[in-house]
Amino acid sequence: MTAPLLPRLGAGLLAGAVAGVLGSCAQQLVVGTARLPVGVVLAVLLLGALAVAVQAAARTRWSGAALALGWFAVVTLASSRRREGDVLVPGDAHGWAFLLGGTAVLGLAVALPLRSTLRSPARPAAVAR
Repeated sequence: MTAPLLPRLGAGLLAGAVAGVLGSCAQQLVVGTARLPVGVVLAVLLLGALAVAVQAAARTRWSGAALALGWFAVVTLASSRRREGDVLVPGDAHGWAFLLGGTAVLGLAVALPLRSTLRSPARPAAVAR
């Protein structure tokens, strides 16, 4: 028996909001003197893994769309300037890579078919000899 749709959508929305907060805080993390953008890579990978996991657990694409909505809401708030002039996701290369990478990953996760809906090809009938 499957759970009703509304709690599954709420869980996706909450998971997206949490991923948005974590990604917004971690996306500026760099390592070494070459300033490798480890934070952006980790944030986008986390988002992709979470999108696949939420959709697989809920068995519906709507939960992936709810996750995207929660992520977009948090990231939009984090990238908008406050009265004090602070911004959590700046308009630099790391911020744009986080925004565009996250959008691409979420778009692919929602657009691609769920694994449970893919059918294995029919096996050919055994040839009698």
